[in-house]
Amino acid sequence: KNLVIISPSDNDILRFPANLTVEANLNVPETEIKFWRRSSSGKEANITGPLTKRQLGQIYYYTLNWSEAEKPNSGSYQIFAQIGETKSSAITVKIQ
Repeated sequence: KNLVIISPSDNDILRFPANLTVEANLNVPETEIKFWRRSSSGKEANITGPLTKRQLGQIYYYTLNWSEAEKPNSGSYQIFAQIGETKSSAITVKIQ
């Protein structure tokens, strides 16, 4: 796997503002990473917010701050990250 969401954990209940963090072995500008949410109906939307990047050895961590203002309706969502054509596995989070 090139791209793994390490925070939040699968089945977490998200509290806003929330940080979404992905671990990657790809070194790209943080502007190239995208986070997506998919509702239970299958509708996908880009999650926007400030992005930061840090490096530990050959591993890169990209974090998006998901603000209260960008909070979607209550429900269950799948979250995944993407760099270019590479997508992470999705995790499921609950938003109340």
